[in-house]
Amino acid sequence: ALLRLQRPASGGMLQLRLAAPHLGDAGAPATVCLANKCQTFAVARSWRTYTLPLPPAPANAPIEIRSPTFGGGDGRTLGLLIDQANVRGP
Repeated sequence: ALLRLQRPASGGMLQLRLAAPHLGDAGAPATVCLANKCQTFAVARSWRTYTLPLPPAPANAPIEIRSPTFGGGDGRTLGLLIDQANVRGP
């Protein structure tokens, strides 16, 4: 997923409310990247809020979230669930 969130170019903190109920009993890894700087962490099966530091980057640079995927019953490729995303200043 690509997120385009208003944020300061000087960095900040990214808050994500995520769940990975369909990606195994232990949840799933997720990787968040901004301006070619990536962080990987484990996402639980149930809803939780994760807070990650964002490096300085151009204000228009998208935030990318990667996770394992699976085939949905309707032919779509699905991954972890994203409920909320926001950025807090430094």
